[in-house]
Amino acid sequence: MSLEEAIRKTVLDCIGQNILKEYLEKHKKVVVNMIVAEWDMDIALKVQEEESEVRGFENGMANERRKTARAMKAEGMDADTIARITGLTVDDILRM
Repeated sequence: MSLEEAIRKTVLDCIGQNILKEYLEKHKKVVVNMIVAEWDMDIALKVQEEESEVRGFENGMANERRKTARAMKAEGMDADTIARITGLTVDDILRM
């Protein structure tokens, strides 16, 4: 088995054993690539910056969905319709 295959197998084993499961599911490709490749501080910092930008974008989108849902609820729309349009859960909408 090659080093890369062994690393991929190890990452999948970790996911299967709930070791860093959520992180590895989201970033398994990056993790494997970083371990296989020669480590480089500049590349690591760039990857970290890109991941931070993605998280910021995702958080912004989630905030906008909640804001839209609140406005729809204030206009009297039912929770099922709001959930279908915004992608939020009915429970989240009912708690607003």
